[in-house]
Amino acid sequence: ALVLRAEGAAPGPWSLLELQTVDRTGEPSTATVRLRHSDGRTADYQASGDGPVDATYKALAHATGVSVTVQKFEVHAVTLGEDAQGEAVIYVLHDGRSYRGSSVSTNIIEAGAQALLEVINRIEQSRNSAARQLSLRRSEAAQRTVPSAV
Repeated sequence: ALVLRAEGAAPGPWSLLELQTVDRTGEPSTATVRLRHSDGRTADYQASGDGPVDATYKALAHATGVSVTVQKFEVHAVTLGEDAQGEAVIYVLHDGRSYRGSSVSTNIIEAGAQALLEVINRIEQSRNSAARQLSLRRSEAAQRTVPSAV
């Protein structure tokens, strides 16, 4: 099988260890996720939704604590045949900023989950970067206000 973008997501604190979805006609779908954070902790969450993609989104949002507003979700065929791959592309808003994530997999639900996780990782990296910059500015300001010994 041709494998495109096997890693699928931007490096970040969260990685998907496990995804399980259950979908039955006439019943809410459920998704269970297990994630690993770069600090070593794992997060498990199960959620219900209106279809397996919605349930997976809700499980990831709860497990990571990052909620976004989905603007657009697309799935495209990338390859054909028995081991065909699909690309999931997601566009979201978070705190007034737009983010885009994408991933490729033979499982389109997994591709959607990885695309959302790519966005969540970018949001977390942006938060961490902003926190580091604020800390640096405060440290520099404190050094300017401390009188130096003569």
